[in-house]
Amino acid sequence: MRDDGAPATLDDGVISSPGFLSLIKSPFLSPYAFDTNGNISSYLADADDYLFDVLRTKPYLNSLANPLFILENGDGDNKNYFGNRLITLAVTLKWNINRYWSISEHFAFQLVNTDENAYLPMNGVPDFDVKGVGEALQNRASALAARETVIMSDSYFDYARRFKAHWLGLHGGLRYQRTSYQLNSQVGYNSGNDKTPNMSDGLLYKSTDGTEEEVVDMTYYLSADYNWRERYYVSAALSMAGSSKFGVDAADGVKVGNYAWGILPVSAGSVGVDQ
Repeated sequence: MRDDGAPATLDDGVISSPGFLSLIKSPFLSPYAFDTNGNISSYLADADDYLFDVLRTKPYLNSLANPLFILENGDGDNKNYFGNRLITLAVTLKWNINRYWSISEHFAFQLVNTDENAYLPMNGVPDFDVKGVGEALQNRASALAARETVIMSDSYFDYARRFKAHWLGLHGGLRYQRTSYQLNSQVGYNSGNDKTPNMSDGLLYKSTDGTEEEVVDMTYYLSADYNWRERYYVSAALSMAGSSKFGVDAADGVKVGNYAWGILPVSAGSVGVDQ
């Protein structure tokens, strides 16, 4: 739920990982504030400021957040929350035409909903810069919502028959899968205080991003198995796979209509030894 690793770069944003902060902050800095008499109190300290008098140019960029403050004030559905809900349904139908032939249909549906709220507080965290913004920022609120839907159908037949010393098995069909994905994210800064950690119209430098994608995959497949007296075995398989990701301008593969298909042949053989 929280970022708890070393940041990729220190040039944009602020270090907010409690684990990383606890390792790099000086051990003489107390997570609790001191009162006017120099006694340690029960109030959490703000971001450290012992370098402010030394570093005059943007001294807040050389300040580190209080990791305990982030831990104590980071919980809550409207602050830092991650939810993931998964629904999966599957059913298989089979019709035995006779003792040799059968037809089956396997259908599956999956829905994944994900949502996340993330909040970087004002108290306990120093001001920070963000690329493209010309002023110091005090806090950050962000939200994300994503949905993925997968529909899969596998229609296939099976054939198996023995002819005295010979045995033959066939398996073939069509596999179809449609995957739809949507993602929306938004972020804003400077809510004014830590009492309003949600996304709102009052945030500054708001931005949104997102993506929407739909992919269709289809595969025709056929496999054959043969053995003689369960001693000599031969297997062969052939599949033809196509995807909307290939596009109409794909140079490789076999063109059927305006679409490219990949041909995947497989063969194998073995000899058994009587025990």
